[in-house]
Amino acid sequence: MSYPVLHLQKVKGSELKEVQAHNQREKEEIPGDGIDRRRTILNVDLVNEHPFDYKKVINKTIDQRYTGQKAISKDAIKLCNVTVINDASFFDSLSPEEEKRFFDTCLLFFQERHGQKNIMYAVVHKDESAPHIHIGFIPFTEDDRLSAKDFFGQNKDLYMLQSDFHTFLKQHNFDLDRPDPKIEDLHLEVYERDLLILREEINQMEQRLNEGGTFLGEFEKLTGGAKEKSSLQLSEGFKTKSVMEIPKEDYKELYTLALQSYTRRRDAASYKQKYEQTLAELNDVRSRLREVKQTKDQALAYGRVLTGESELLRETLQHFKQMFSDSYEHLDWAIGHAKASAHLSGKTKEVPIDFYDRENPEELEGARDFFEQGKQSLTRQEKLQFQRLFPEEVALDDQDYPES
Repeated sequence: MSYPVLHLQKVKGSELKEVQAHNQREKEEIPGDGIDRRRTILNVDLVNEHPFDYKKVINKTIDQRYTGQKAISKDAIKLCNVTVINDASFFDSLSPEEEKRFFDTCLLFFQERHGQKNIMYAVVHKDESAPHIHIGFIPFTEDDRLSAKDFFGQNKDLYMLQSDFHTFLKQHNFDLDRPDPKIEDLHLEVYERDLLILREEINQMEQRLNEGGTFLGEFEKLTGGAKEKSSLQLSEGFKTKSVMEIPKEDYKELYTLALQSYTRRRDAASYKQKYEQTLAELNDVRSRLREVKQTKDQALAYGRVLTGESELLRETLQHFKQMFSDSYEHLDWAIGHAKASAHLSGKTKEVPIDFYDRENPEELEGARDFFEQGKQSLTRQEKLQFQRLFPEEVALDDQDYPES
């Protein structure tokens, strides 16, 4: 068994091109990037039939739907890119059909949670060490404001996302473990891979600079440091202060090489800046991971306490049922009815899958009766909470349930 890990990347408008280049494999092959170009043909986008321009389509979608009063900042988060990663052994245990169902289920989770119309892509990569999926959605709120903070403003939001995702996969019959520290390190692997690619790109850029960097200096010598191209005589060559002549075609070639050298220097500076930014993000992830691991023992201890309290309550309830079963004919039905009331009271977002006694048909009937009696007044979110525990009995019908 394995545990899929969600890696969230908040993407600004200026970063959309980089995400597109990675997802759609638009960059040239870089040694050590972990991508097997022979298998790239196996990659697929579950949402789009063809590659598309991320920046153009996402900006157009935002322009058409955005209802906020303020102008959108140039630093606004325009896309949330979630990567679902797992170890290769998990996928080795799946048939091709089950692997496809797994990725379809991942997409379904985000469609239900963030709205199908907000999903921009769901790209499955099968040309790296282990298959994984990148799901991108615009962080639109229900009233079409653009706000990633509403969804991922605090660390607990990410933990809740991971927990809900795990529950969703379990309900769709995928055999999964609880998080393991080594699996959590997959978060770091994403950053490490990006850093490796950036390092290699910088190395290649610097190599090209070393090969062509002399052209700029030679060009400046030949032109005598001329600042304007118009000051040079191009008809039959030109004379510099050292009275050196150069054919027009050679000049054009030298000028082109010098311009390329300048462009490469500018691009190298940009790559180095991005490298430093990614390195800072990696260090931040490492710091947060250390904090998580430091509190892990406390969380496990607290979980054991909660488990003990839960078992105590179950035993108390069982004893209560034994005492009053003879005098109260429909006690199990009443307990199921009460559990459903507590479940949908709004005081808790999630309940354990075994919250209801699934082997007690009378208790389940009581829970369903409560749901049927009050379903017209339930919000869609409350209805979804109940559906997660009773997927086979409860069908989603948007016309019957109010949106809120």
